Amino acid sequence: MNENKLYQRITLYFFMTACILWFLLSYLIFQRFAALWFLNIIQLVFTIFLLIIFHFMMMYIMLIKYLKKFDHHPKLQIFCHHQSFIPLPHQDIAMFLYLHKNHSTYHSMNIASLLGLDFQQRQTLKKAPDQFCEYILNLEKQMNEDHLIEINGKFLSIYTYSLEHEFLGIIIDRTQDMIKKTCLINQLKEVEINSQIDSLTKVYNRRGFELHVQNCLCLNCQEGVMMALDVDNFKSINDNYGHQEGDKVLQQIAQFLTHHCSLQDIIGRIGGDEFLIFIPHTLPMTHLETQLKCLIQKLQKSLGHYYHDNHVSMSIGVVFVGPTIHDYHSLYYFADMALYHAKKSGKNKYYIYYDYEYKNRKRLL
Repeated sequence: MNENKLYQRITLYFFMTACILWFLLSYLIFQRFAALWFLNIIQLVFTIFLLIIFHFMMMYIMLIKYLKKFDHHPKLQIFCHHQSFIPLPHQDIAMFLYLHKNHSTYHSMNIASLLGLDFQQRQTLKKAPDQFCEYILNLEKQMNEDHLIEINGKFLSIYTYSLEHEFLGIIIDRTQDMIKKTCLINQLKEVEINSQIDSLTKVYNRRGFELHVQNCLCLNCQEGVMMALDVDNFKSINDNYGHQEGDKVLQQIAQFLTHHCSLQDIIGRIGGDEFLIFIPHTLPMTHLETQLKCLIQKLQKSLGHYYHDNHVSMSIGVVFVGPTIHDYHSLYYFADMALYHAKKSGKNKYYIYYDYEYKNRKRLL
């Protein structure tokens, strides 16, 4: 049933109702002088009341049938036939319909605000419906893989459908969804970052350090230096001053290493009083030795009375990335081995293990 037939049927019911009412009024006038004319009036009023109820019920049933029949059809949106606006189902959803036959466009009133159209643009697209269709199709082509396009700070999804005589579609504002998604992603990133940070020293923990070193090695597995650092005589601090004082010393050492290392260097505390540093590029041997000596001397000054009274210092084991040592676990193994030799040789020293051209050489400095 189309709109014209609907109107014809409604008109027919009006006409039938009017005829019946006219007949009843004529009957009333004819019975005017009857002895029991007031009873006929009561009967007439009751009959008219029933006819009116019947009339509105029929109109209601016809409209319901019409809406149900066109519930999934785009012409449902033109129920207000004399307006160019579609009833708004939700403020975040806009709908539009273009009829090729009469070159007319119908849309919900919020479409301009969703698309960010000013008054001039609205008037231009209103006068040229074909341009409106091209404009919508062009926006749809610009959507990303998530079927979203950003317009004036809003994230929109556009779905269009081309039929034989009609072009229709909907525009959905997903800005709030994107805000929630972004917040959730940021929260997950924050949780992930916190899970990689040592709560005491604020440098990477074992998991975070290993993950970042492996990422560096994936990008370049031919360069790099791994350092294993261990605090000498750290137990004496806990024994003489308590564990809280020991925690302060660990924090002080972590701040010292962070200050004296470059931003590209990766620093981690893998447990207890042991730290690891990974330099993602190769240093000349002379330059590395100078840095190691300077690092040990400056740390002695930083530790102050801990160094003088308790002989708290730092031993360092170093290994270069080489042909046979190019993954995290082998780097950590040989750096720890070098650290062992440094502590065995008298502490407060550094020991370098390096491997060139598949030949292992060890050097005590």
